[in-house]
Amino acid sequence: MANQVTLTEAEVRAFSSLLGRVSRRLADYEEQTHQDMRHAEELQAAADDLLSRLGQEEPTGARSGA
Repeated sequence: MANQVTLTEAEVRAFSSLLGRVSRRLADYEEQTHQDMRHAEELQAAADDLLSRLGQEEPTGARSGA
């Protein structure tokens, strides 16, 4: 058997408002996560590019530490 809960109109309005705020915060979080992932991908691409350029500029054995 399922239990039933009876809410007043004020409680329904408060609960609806709470759900609306939760929904907006979740949407903001998802957007921020998407932006963070995009920035991480851009940083990874920049790091890969830098490593590639360093590898092309360094002559073989030129930086042996001697």
